[in-house]
Amino acid sequence: MNEPGMEQSGKSAGQTPYTSTINQLEKGNSPIRLQTAELHKYWDKVFSIFNKNRFNLKLPPGEDFIRYRSYDGAGTKYSKDALIHRGLISQQTHDEMAKKHSIVLEKLPKTLTEGAYVKDSRGVVILGGGIYSWMAYLSLLALRDTGSKLPFELLFPLIQEYEEDYDLCNNELPKLNAKCVIIPSVLGARVTNKFKFDGYQFKSLAIVTSSFQHVILLDSDNFLVEKPDAIFDSDVYKKHGLITWPDYWARTVSPYFYSIARIKVHENIRARFNRLPMITPLEITPEEQLEVPYHDLEGALPNLSTESGQLIVNKGTHAHTILVSLYYNVFGPSFYYRLFSLGELGEGDKDTFVTAAMSTGEPYYQVKSHIHTLGFRDSDGFKGLGMGQVDPAEDYLKFQASTKHLHDTYAHKNLSMKEQEKILKSELDNPFGSTNNATIFAIHANIFKINPFSYMENSRIYDPANHRLKLRMYSKFSYKNSKGELVDFELNRWKLIKLAICTDQVKFASFVLENVEEVCSFITNTVEWLQKN
Repeated sequence: MNEPGMEQSGKSAGQTPYTSTINQLEKGNSPIRLQTAELHKYWDKVFSIFNKNRFNLKLPPGEDFIRYRSYDGAGTKYSKDALIHRGLISQQTHDEMAKKHSIVLEKLPKTLTEGAYVKDSRGVVILGGGIYSWMAYLSLLALRDTGSKLPFELLFPLIQEYEEDYDLCNNELPKLNAKCVIIPSVLGARVTNKFKFDGYQFKSLAIVTSSFQHVILLDSDNFLVEKPDAIFDSDVYKKHGLITWPDYWARTVSPYFYSIARIKVHENIRARFNRLPMITPLEITPEEQLEVPYHDLEGALPNLSTESGQLIVNKGTHAHTILVSLYYNVFGPSFYYRLFSLGELGEGDKDTFVTAAMSTGEPYYQVKSHIHTLGFRDSDGFKGLGMGQVDPAEDYLKFQASTKHLHDTYAHKNLSMKEQEKILKSELDNPFGSTNNATIFAIHANIFKINPFSYMENSRIYDPANHRLKLRMYSKFSYKNSKGELVDFELNRWKLIKLAICTDQVKFASFVLENVEEVCSFITNTVEWLQKN
């Protein structure tokens, strides 16, 4: 089994921008805060719990602890029988995971130590490094364009990546009330020498190593189109402390997770239809269980699966959830990612947050409104490029009103399961459907990630004759800004691209070998074309 640990910088010894920064830290005049010995000791304690509870399991070469299989049996492919079949796990693996889960859940601290965040602070956090630093900077410009003055932190998984973006961190970001944080410097040497992290695992690390108590975590390709500051004062956030958004797909968390985590699912009670509660919960027969998705049952996590391109969390109230989620990510690639996805699209960190909340008993709210898909249509068909995620405060009020209305209207009628399904399906289509008029909070532009240099190499979207885009890419989406003005999302984004690369000429490590003059001509032509269209 490949065990996790922290990859170290390959830089040779000597004076580098990073060692220079260490000297600045000691003098107290750097934008990057010096981490205390007490904080390093705390993280060493947390990761020692992980280290002592590694899984004592062995596999033949080429095998997996959780093996994916197809399902062609009776009923829905999301029933308990189907999900059990789709992820084969041995009794030994199940029992070992259950044993270690109980120990970790009990031994992990219930609070974060003093110094892990600044009390009452609020801010936006994005992972950087390489091309992600460029996308994160563009997301920062979009944040400022909403009128938000929330502090911003760019998190670097590796010291080397920080070194490469030294100019960005120390000369550009401070102008925008933003700074860089190096994850290894927060965790300390004892942790980073023992553990190796990669990919999806860094998102949970970004949460725990950021300096904010109230965190909006964004993927680097995510653009806030609504000023987010008020969300921290909303009822939904104050009540739940953790807000997530839906993905396109049904939840496929294995039923084995619930037995591993010792969570009781009442398999004879249907509590939901998809992501809305049943008007009246119903007892179901063993035959009906084959037709009912497992995650519609009482005690299971509700549908849909979680899309973690954006997440909001209070580290003061949800420390235990954050640490358990970190545990799921540390042992994610071989175990929990597979247990939570069963091979479906989107395997990774995304479902580790709500499963952790369920394990700890801490509340969360997942937005009920479906994704508004943005993209374009050409001769090859429709290409979805962006996920429009709805304002959570607005969605929560709508959900409360919908639930009350349905209960008051139908609860006394003793409706059958089919009758309830019909009513709830209509409610899912509107007001919670993908074409409603809900306020969009964020656009997760996760396909054709924004890189104007690579766009010029994509014949589907590049017009070489006019040296610009050949089509609009985001469904002509527009939104109202904080002043009530209508903003063309795509045009505004390209104006920000032009500002960063051509006007301000910000230096990005991933673009050092590119022809900036040529790309600025492309950007300018695209902006002018969008203004006319």
